[in-house]
Amino acid sequence: MALASHARDYLFGKRDASSTASHSLHFISALSAFHSCTRVLSCHCASCLSLHASASMPEVTSTAVNLTAVTSSDAIGSAFDVETCILALAWTCLNDTPANQKNFYYDEFIASEPMLWDLASAHPLEFAPGLSEILQSETPPTVEYFQTLPDVPFKGWGVYLIVLGKPGHPCRTYIGSATASDRGITHRFYQYDHDQCLPRYYEASLREGFSVVHRGLLCWTPSIPPPAIEPVLRLLYLLLEATFSYIFWAMRTPNGNDYGMAHICPWDRFSLEYTGLCSHCSLNEGVFGEFNMSAEELEALAVMKKQRKIETSSSYHYKQMETNYDAYLDDMTARVRKHRTLKHKEHREWENANRKKHFANKTYHCALCNTACHSQSDLTEHEGTDKHLRNIAATLGDYRYNCNPCGYHSNKYYLYDTHCKGKRHKKKVADYESSNLE
Repeated sequence: MALASHARDYLFGKRDASSTASHSLHFISALSAFHSCTRVLSCHCASCLSLHASASMPEVTSTAVNLTAVTSSDAIGSAFDVETCILALAWTCLNDTPANQKNFYYDEFIASEPMLWDLASAHPLEFAPGLSEILQSETPPTVEYFQTLPDVPFKGWGVYLIVLGKPGHPCRTYIGSATASDRGITHRFYQYDHDQCLPRYYEASLREGFSVVHRGLLCWTPSIPPPAIEPVLRLLYLLLEATFSYIFWAMRTPNGNDYGMAHICPWDRFSLEYTGLCSHCSLNEGVFGEFNMSAEELEALAVMKKQRKIETSSSYHYKQMETNYDAYLDDMTARVRKHRTLKHKEHREWENANRKKHFANKTYHCALCNTACHSQSDLTEHEGTDKHLRNIAATLGDYRYNCNPCGYHSNKYYLYDTHCKGKRHKKKVADYESSNLE
């Protein structure tokens, strides 16, 4: 068990601050090998343990020799596993974070490494293609690799990475997690698309002229976890978010602060071609969920919430209009005004696009005057105009001379004749005839 012993030294021992990036790579490979060994030892019977103990393992004669053995192509091919490596680093990250800098629920629900593995296996993880090669490479990851991360959102949970770019400036990266109960990753990406709940320095970068180059997933589950394990799985995803943020060093460190986690990054973090936007470690964030409920109570609560949503979502507006009209209308008007003020340009573009669509489709159309309006308010205003009122009078036979295409009416022939010779009349007649042919 020399390999596992040496890996344990890398995992729990003190490392010199001047260690090179290559030693970090050896650290990751050793972690993977060590945890592969410990997983076998922790879940096999006595006969299997004796068989495993007799299996051939690379003998350690010195640190350099052992690292070469661990990182050789043969050893990596059989020992290196992305999930093993990531969870090993996650456990190191959790252990090395002081108690006052992480949520207290971690000490209760992920108090040991077996608990971490059990939690990860409760709802299996999938990892981005090429992640294994990146973690074993001595070359730091490039923005080009980040742009290959899968970018199709779905209703599962995941840890995502966003790349922002601006000509003449290094790219910036942000790593976050998506754990919404209903739509997961789809919901979080929707928030980004509609400028909702944006991270502090991500939003600041947009104001500085940066734009999103790519948005992809580092790891994920294809479906929403069962309600019974949602709260504790959120702890896991926040831990994975923190781990990936340290691995790829997406932390915002203008003063060179390493958060005491520089050893998690396999490369020299000052040689990366991008900078980070994460303002803090996600382990210290609050976690939504009822941790004091049993699995059965969580399942029952989820059913109740789903039923309540069905009952209220479709009728809430109408109930408010019937029972709380004035206050509801005032609140709705205030929210619309606030949105128009904060998103003036976006709202104007949306409003103009809608007006054009309604005008082309004749959604608000006055058949009597053959007039298409852009909105209901425009149609109401039109119905009070002299033109519309004259047309109403014409239908009742109050005018002698009527031009239906233009909606023009008069009791005097010379005025009617002058109208019929005008360019506007001829254009209206042509449009009217073409619309009738269609």
